[in-house]
Amino acid sequence: MRESTRAYLDLVGQLLLEIDVAISRRLLRSVQPHEVTLTDELLARLDARSRRRETPEREAAFLADETALRERFGRTGPAPIPRPLDFSVRSFDHSRGFEAKVSKVDVGLIVEFGEPGSRKHARYMYLLQAKKLRLRMGKDGQLGFDAGSKFSSLKAEQHLAMQHLEQRFGIGAFRYMYYMPPREFVDGAEAPAAEASALAAQFANAGIWIGRVGDRMSTDPATIYRGHLTDTAPLMAVILGHVAQALEGREAASGLVGRAHVEATKPDGDDLTTALASGDPGMVEGVLDRLGLDPVAYAPVASATLTLRLPELPRPAPVQVLGRSRGFGASQHRAG
Repeated sequence: MRESTRAYLDLVGQLLLEIDVAISRRLLRSVQPHEVTLTDELLARLDARSRRRETPEREAAFLADETALRERFGRTGPAPIPRPLDFSVRSFDHSRGFEAKVSKVDVGLIVEFGEPGSRKHARYMYLLQAKKLRLRMGKDGQLGFDAGSKFSSLKAEQHLAMQHLEQRFGIGAFRYMYYMPPREFVDGAEAPAAEASALAAQFANAGIWIGRVGDRMSTDPATIYRGHLTDTAPLMAVILGHVAQALEGREAASGLVGRAHVEATKPDGDDLTTALASGDPGMVEGVLDRLGLDPVAYAPVASATLTLRLPELPRPAPVQVLGRSRGFGASQHRAG
């Protein structure tokens, strides 16, 4: 990995870690915030416009550090440093009639590489369903968290519905988004394993994680921590992994997220995945109708969409990619 890439990932990584700590520490309050409140705050802190308005000093410091890196390493080269870190958020107030047909997921995360319409444009999508770790009474009579604490609102029927859509349409984009306190506040949690870098070690202590929709639901922190780099990963590490991918390709991301979210591409689910992640009612209904899916069946549509725009990938995306990929032509990516 080039020195410039490592320096930029350290800079962005620290910003993302600050956001993770700010959100995950809110679970330590005696009165816990609701999942919706946590998600609203998470999106506001990631949204570039909100950051400029609400934390102008921190944003100015970040941009100054970014400028210093540009002056140090130059603006040209095969993978110039992206500027700015361009997150944007769009939320949806779905009508009651539309909500009667669908069950919402909390966030559609879309990562764009390159300009839409260009030959090298690629799009990676995640559908995130938020779950919050509940306080429970310890042996000492005090409320707290431990490795066996449970998550709120885990529903078997919701899990089975997401599995069904993944199997029927090859979406591969569903993730649970687990809100937990930082690992240091989870009693009995195993210490994280040795990581490839100091930055990866910091992410292993993060509080916001995502997990794939497998045969079983991850119901406690111990299960999530054990799945690190196989089925689960810190959300901010996944985001930073995509930044690394834009700078030096997929291998640059492996030290941050391992193969937790590396899957074979199945282009036949692209239209439905795009529609669900975008949250647009008209697009969703049109795609469901065209695919012959009963519109009153479970269709998890995003309540808000978080989009991250990055430079085009330095080389054509391989068959296996982070998250759920769309781009470079379906015929180049069809899994064998």
